[in-house]
Amino acid sequence: NTSDDRRNRFFGNVGLTYNITKNLYATGNVYGDTYALQVQQRVAIGSQAQSSYQIVQRNFTEFNYETRLHYDTKFLEDFTLNSFVGANRRENKYSAMSGQTVGGLVVPNLYNLGNGSSPSTVTNYEERRRVNSLFGSVSLGYRNFFFVDATLRRDDYSTVSKGDNYPSITTSFVFS
Repeated sequence: NTSDDRRNRFFGNVGLTYNITKNLYATGNVYGDTYALQVQQRVAIGSQAQSSYQIVQRNFTEFNYETRLHYDTKFLEDFTLNSFVGANRRENKYSAMSGQTVGGLVVPNLYNLGNGSSPSTVTNYEERRRVNSLFGSVSLGYRNFFFVDATLRRDDYSTVSKGDNYPSITTSFVFS
């Protein structure tokens, strides 16, 4: 009786930054993660448990595409401004298929779904999701001592009709 699994996975990212002017630059990034998993279980004829064969195949892919436009500057000698706006798209795909023999195996040492004494059970599932996001951030500093930061993010989902907004405002002091 055996059980084995195989997983192939590939992940990574690539990015680019382009300086438009001294204070203005753009960035773009792509992040990816993909894997395929296959699990097989075999119970031989003559084992204590009923003989069987089961196979499960799962595939997953996620990609993130992100771009931002940054503007950073210092003005009136005492003030700094760091800001950006951006967009992101995250795409997920997941699929699974599972099959199992029913009623025991007919031919010894032949492990496939057509070797069951009754028709095998097979199930499959597929899911796709996408999130589109817009976001921005502004940070205003005074003498590298006092800061006011504001952010806003909007996410729109492929699975629901209403998106979400995530605003924030913070202040901070730096004592050194």
